[in-house]
Amino acid sequence: MPTQLIAKLIELAYNETQSDLAHHEIEDRLLDNLLGKNLDFTTEQGEQATILFHSIGRGKESPSTVVTLQVEGIEFNQDAERLTLDLRYIFYQEYGYNFLFSGTSTKFLITSPFVQRLGPANILIEFAIYGNTVNQVNRCLSILAEVIRVHQATRHQTAIEWYDDHENKWEGDPEITLEEPIRETVSIDDPIEYIYESSNDESYIEDYIRYVDNPRGEIRNLIDNRNTYARSEL
Repeated sequence: MPTQLIAKLIELAYNETQSDLAHHEIEDRLLDNLLGKNLDFTTEQGEQATILFHSIGRGKESPSTVVTLQVEGIEFNQDAERLTLDLRYIFYQEYGYNFLFSGTSTKFLITSPFVQRLGPANILIEFAIYGNTVNQVNRCLSILAEVIRVHQATRHQTAIEWYDDHENKWEGDPEITLEEPIRETVSIDDPIEYIYESSNDESYIEDYIRYVDNPRGEIRNLIDNRNTYARSEL
């Protein structure tokens, strides 16, 4: 075999070994710094909860990381499939739109969150994110903690009640009319803010119903694609 070809094969083998070593070093660094790290937070109702890194792994494409978070302390009434949809919808409302359309688009989700129930007050949330640095992965705790807080807050719980109370009764697009804004601090003495907040709450509930109710609907496709737009950057 020609000497030049042998040298090239050795170079390729070395590069492949170095690549695998680098990937393992990245994963080890994430595990050493983040595995088991937790964040305590309080819901609107005063429930004490903890979110922590349950597992961290290398994503299929670089740079990406597969993360599983564990949430303890909140008793969820929904099954895993429905809770999965709720968290995806809330993520878009709280982060997805701004991450996508802000002047400095922030790449975050590659795959949408998926929920697994371990017990009444114990769930796992799995997803893949863009990035593999400690700082990029560490932000998962605060972001998903806020998503859970919003899920437990009055506005989203009101949306859940509207859907559950009227399921299979919608004819065409839902039209929600609230007697007053959900946020109690909005005063009728400020009519512009009062109307604005009422309209926002009604729109939030209507979009939630469209998202949950129609798996092949336009809004489901729109939100899921925007949530995971970072996938296109890989």
